[in-house]
Amino acid sequence: MPPHASSAVARFCASASTLLSSAHSPSCHGTLSRTTFVHPFHCKIASPCRSFQMHPSSSGSPASARTLILACPSPFLMSIAPDTPPAGYRPNVGLCLVNADGKIFIARRIDLSDCWQMPQGGVDENEDPRSAALRELQEETGVTSAEIIGEVGEWITYDFPPDVKVKITHLWGKEWTGQAQKWFLFRFKGDEKEINLDGDGIERAEFSDWKWASADEVLDRAVEFKRPVYQKVLDAFSQTLKWGS
Repeated sequence: MPPHASSAVARFCASASTLLSSAHSPSCHGTLSRTTFVHPFHCKIASPCRSFQMHPSSSGSPASARTLILACPSPFLMSIAPDTPPAGYRPNVGLCLVNADGKIFIARRIDLSDCWQMPQGGVDENEDPRSAALRELQEETGVTSAEIIGEVGEWITYDFPPDVKVKITHLWGKEWTGQAQKWFLFRFKGDEKEINLDGDGIERAEFSDWKWASADEVLDRAVEFKRPVYQKVLDAFSQTLKWGS
């Protein structure tokens, strides 16, 4: 690991230690309102009370806290995240939805019956990626009972193969080199009856079938040009969840 990366990780670990100590101090007892994936090079934690809502305990004693997961990233994700995607790439969000067993939601494409993928979708103009992720989750899967528990800090890009690029250009009316994706990790909290591939009924359905899969199966069933992206995403989130356990 380069010296600057090593020192950055050291600073991150020191901050994490301070955060955990503060979270359990008498002056800040309560319940952490969410579980968060933290990328050392895109760290959003400034202080415990700014990053998490702390609910005071009426009894005066510490309430039981959720597990706070502070994950180190994979070597693939050791670059500082830009605020905007690279020029020529369509802004997009990717959704890694997992159930209580750590299995990942994938769906079979209508137009490519042998292709299964995690949901994804374009970011509208002036739309925040996190808002886009929540919107796309509902549009493509019908799911609303889910919470964001992780985020890859950088935009991950992939290029369209020539044949795909021709189809996409015709469909969208604009030529893109490929897509730049912000990936979010969702925990599914609802009943499977909520899953509806017709989505919100407004957008045209993209999938014909769905299943919960292991990380290995997600990679095996992915179309070839998206496989490197999926590998990076699963490597990043593997520190937060134990795939296939």
